[in-house]
Amino acid sequence: MDGTNIPKRYSFIAAHPDDTEFFCGMFIRSAIKKGHDVEVVSMTKGEWGTLNRSLKGDKLAQIRSKELQDAAKMHGVPKNKVKFLGLLDGRVNMKEAIIVLREYIQKRKPDVIFAPEYTFSVYVHSDHIVTGRATCLLLKHEFTDPRPKFRVYHSFKNNLYIRCDLRATGKALGVHQTQVQVIGMLYPLRWIFNILNGFFYYRRILFMEGARRVFFNKKIRVTLLDRLLYALYSIGKLIFRAWTPEDAQDKK
Repeated sequence: MDGTNIPKRYSFIAAHPDDTEFFCGMFIRSAIKKGHDVEVVSMTKGEWGTLNRSLKGDKLAQIRSKELQDAAKMHGVPKNKVKFLGLLDGRVNMKEAIIVLREYIQKRKPDVIFAPEYTFSVYVHSDHIVTGRATCLLLKHEFTDPRPKFRVYHSFKNNLYIRCDLRATGKALGVHQTQVQVIGMLYPLRWIFNILNGFFYYRRILFMEGARRVFFNKKIRVTLLDRLLYALYSIGKLIFRAWTPEDAQDKK
């Protein structure tokens, strides 16, 4: 993974506090192990991501912020390297995303950025897609000299793989207790996804995390299988709907 002895600035950008644990925890651990300067960045504090109406809003934001800080610490990322960009869960829009990400990238000057997949995505929550697209647009048109290396996670068109310690990353994921009720049924899918990554890369039964290297000067070859997978995963929009403040209001 970007093998070099020179420490680099890595930024792992997510829409919600648990996203990095779910999709790229091993990439974080690997970067830390190699001595790189790692920050974990969440666009939101996940204010509305619960089925418990009494927790929604600021109370949940405080809890989930602490969960992310504790999970990051398990990877080796200190509290001061966990950032929140101030957008609202379920309301991440392109205009605001570009503004906060532009400011963050200008200040941080990362060498490598990980963000959600925005085109070939297995997870189609709108906050994720907007976060990935906004990052892509900024790197394509504004931060070009030098341009950070760009990788996207939860992609079905991976070209970068790393062997995954599911026990270690699973413990970090388990810190996000508020999400067990919400996405607990997706935990086994994470195992399946990582097994498929290992099969595609090694043709063996191995757990591996995958990411897609984004090359701005190369045209992506889109196959019939890509189109079929895109159609299949797009059905997830019926399930992974963005939660909004209105969901916290009792229906009369």
